[in-house]
Amino acid sequence: MYLAAEYPEFTRAVFLEDPPIILPGEQFGSGDQVMDPKELGKMMAKYMRMFKLMPRFVGLNMARKGMATYPDDEIQPWLDSKKRLSFNFLGSMATIPMDLSAPFDVIRKIQAPILLIIGDKEKMSIVSQEAAQKAADINDKLQVVHLEGASHDIRRTRFDGYMPSLQNFLAKVYQNQ
Repeated sequence: MYLAAEYPEFTRAVFLEDPPIILPGEQFGSGDQVMDPKELGKMMAKYMRMFKLMPRFVGLNMARKGMATYPDDEIQPWLDSKKRLSFNFLGSMATIPMDLSAPFDVIRKIQAPILLIIGDKEKMSIVSQEAAQKAADINDKLQVVHLEGASHDIRRTRFDGYMPSLQNFLAKVYQNQ
């Protein structure tokens, strides 16, 4: 998002999969899993550090239980990605203030076509339908696709809707070259 806003000559199109776009005052999460958006960096760093440090067999079992809807061939790469994170990155992630209002200013500046795919807040998707609508209202090049039943990891929980949406978007982008 930031690259496309600051360097439009480098981007032909932008694809956003449930990025941190939250309306001012909106809760992060839903139901019993609500958190203060200011604590997002700390929470993510703790979660990722836990998987980085635990033995692989424990991490695989926890990931399979916690992400039961993920295809099995996605679990190992997901865990591997957490194992590769540097401690420096995790340490800085916990201290970086998250300005969750800034994405609207960034989206406004993007000149390329944008596809924003969102899931359901009840499934721990980040972007609400209201936030997605606001993003679409401030940039007429932004197209929103809502995939019912998807969690934050849309490509893993609704691959059946994810791939056709992305393929259709890219076909239109390349058609308009």
